[in-house]
Amino acid sequence: MLTIIKNKNVRCVLLARGLSTIGDWFYKIAFPLIVYQQTGSATKVGLTVLISSAPYLIFAPVGGLIADLWDRKKVLMITDFIRFLIFAGLALCPSIYLIEAIMFSSFVASICDRLFSPAFQAALPSIVEKKELPSFNSILSMLGTGLSLTIPAVAAIVVGYGGGVKLALWINSASFLLSMFWVYRIDGVRLRVNNSEIKLSVAESIRGVKIGLKTIVEKKFVKQILL
Repeated sequence: MLTIIKNKNVRCVLLARGLSTIGDWFYKIAFPLIVYQQTGSATKVGLTVLISSAPYLIFAPVGGLIADLWDRKKVLMITDFIRFLIFAGLALCPSIYLIEAIMFSSFVASICDRLFSPAFQAALPSIVEKKELPSFNSILSMLGTGLSLTIPAVAAIVVGYGGGVKLALWINSASFLLSMFWVYRIDGVRLRVNNSEIKLSVAESIRGVKIGLKTIVEKKFVKQILL
């Protein structure tokens, strides 16, 4: 299994995905803690979580479309760079505007995650040989599991007992900048679909967005969360 690590592109992909995952977990855990720490309001914490979750329902189908239409390496780099900028901006944001800025940033970061993940998955066949995919997926799964078990605790410690809010935001920002660097070092990740596949992807994406919006409007449990 470990022989696959000798491939430079595989190493870059694993580092990029790991760093991006660290960034995702950091803001998902740190943001609600920061909001509660600053406001003491459970309502604002719930609103922050809701705002960060909304893009997963609405924009999930769009991610696959963009992964088909655009250069996948550019999608990965742009979404990482946007997240680097917004979290660096938060670290420099005056405390008086911090809560509103966090809510906006969590929404934008979640959209970027919905664009990053499909592009990442779509790029894998261009990076990893078919016979090596099972080994690669096993390594990727172990990496994801390990980070999901450790990073939330680290984020909570940093916010609560470490360097505080600013340090958490700088760590978050740096993780996406480093992820972008390793994506940049990946060779040969490009768009490889034909026109018929693009048309099908567009149709499926439009249908998915309609279903997501319809769910928000019609489902009672969603209305209860929003209200």
